[in-house]
Amino acid sequence: MTQPAAISTTLSLVRHLAGSVSPCSIAPQTDWEQVVAFASAQLVLPALYPAIERVGLPVPDDAHTFLLRIHAANAARNLQMGNALLSIGSALNSEGIEPVLLKGAALLASDPSSLVPWRFLSDLDLLVPAWALPKAVAALQDLGYEARDGDYVPERDAHYPALIAPGGAFAVELHTRMFAERAMPALEAQLPAHAQAIVRDGVRLRLPTAAHRIAHLIAHAQLQHAHYANYRLLLRGFLELSAMLGPQPAESLIAATMELFETSAARRAATAYLAAFERMMRPGIGIGAIGAADRNWADSAIARLGEPARMRALSAVLRIAGHQIGHNLRNPAVLSRSVRLLLSPAGLAARLARHRTRLRQTYWA
Repeated sequence: MTQPAAISTTLSLVRHLAGSVSPCSIAPQTDWEQVVAFASAQLVLPALYPAIERVGLPVPDDAHTFLLRIHAANAARNLQMGNALLSIGSALNSEGIEPVLLKGAALLASDPSSLVPWRFLSDLDLLVPAWALPKAVAALQDLGYEARDGDYVPERDAHYPALIAPGGAFAVELHTRMFAERAMPALEAQLPAHAQAIVRDGVRLRLPTAAHRIAHLIAHAQLQHAHYANYRLLLRGFLELSAMLGPQPAESLIAATMELFETSAARRAATAYLAAFERMMRPGIGIGAIGAADRNWADSAIARLGEPARMRALSAVLRIAGHQIGHNLRNPAVLSRSVRLLLSPAGLAARLARHRTRLRQTYWA
């Protein structure tokens, strides 16, 4: 298990970067190697250095140098991705397409002065109309982006196969919808319709409203990646949510967000997430009544933050496998595709290679 001191140190630093004014409680016996390992698993490692500087916290010289270099490298990468976003947007504009920015791409465009150097991005997610997808793919290919996986079924997949940037530094995912399964029709319909047009260096992009971005962040984690079923939390999501909520009272924004979760199951997942966020990041944020089941979920998820990598990876694989098997059995189209995959040695080998890579990344974290 990760030492409680490493977890509390990381959490305290993340809170301060998010704007906390409470005293920064760092245990003197903190093992900074464990802090680095835990922060890496939580995808907030680049955020530690600016938090340390803000608090004025003395840390060992080697840890300070390492965190500075990680932060600087991530800032340089985000600058590269921000420039790429503008070149991609320009190419899409020339085809009459104004992409809607999702997730990390929205953060890059909403904070162009700093390019959110604390936020680790693996790819750029852009939402385009279905009719525009062929033109958008061709425009990126003209810029040198390459699709390395040709397995794409529009009725099944939320986005085109990842287009890898020249040099392989990052990927671009062109979405025609936000989720593979149409679990949140209100959000799917409203987010692109209400996205605000913005201009960055002459490039026209579209930025979703704060409520739509928050709803997408929560649904992406809790539903699409089955974090609710797996009692999983990522501090990166909490830090991003803090940035979107801002320092102002958040009751109305949270209420508008919750209206987008139409089913009772989706609302439970969202409320449980907010219950954990309130407990760990922003006490008294004003998310309304929280039931005992939601608080129990938050308590269980928080308690699992320090699980060893082996246990976390194994439990996640088993839960996701069970979830996928159940999904396949309920969906004839997906079941038929899985059967065809089993009958194709090349296709099965490629799929297993992708799963092996993801498992290795999970275990490494």
